[in-house]
Amino acid sequence: MKLSAKLICYHLQKSFPMHTSRLDTFPTLSCPSRFEKNTSLQDGRVYLITDPDFQLTFHHPKNILFLMIGKIYQNYELTQPNMCIIPEDIPVNIVFNRIQDIFILYDQWNQSLMDSRLRNASIQELLDLTASIIPNPMMLIGMDFTIIASRD
Repeated sequence: MKLSAKLICYHLQKSFPMHTSRLDTFPTLSCPSRFEKNTSLQDGRVYLITDPDFQLTFHHPKNILFLMIGKIYQNYELTQPNMCIIPEDIPVNIVFNRIQDIFILYDQWNQSLMDSRLRNASIQELLDLTASIIPNPMMLIGMDFTIIASRD
């Protein structure tokens, strides 16, 4: 399942502080990866960057989220979209694991919705499955204003 930069950073900000530039809201990202020298950037990826020699150019592919970790990036200008700076005291493996958890959460939710539709589950069950992703109360009202299903 593809996620947006804004959604990923929303969940990451729950775990640790970060500064962000303008974040895209269209779901184009998958497959988190650590940036390595001498490898080309691929479209639609989340890159964790700890390399002090990393230089961002204006010619990088679109639809990439850069998560820059380390003291060297604390004064970095957030001029391009989809850039996040994470403090150096957060270990890279914790950030990487948190990103993996976010993708797993949404993949499991998506799979549970598909499975429920294959089982011909009720609208109420679909609302209940959505509780882990959207914690707000929800109500489905028919054209005649009767309550079809509700949660919380």
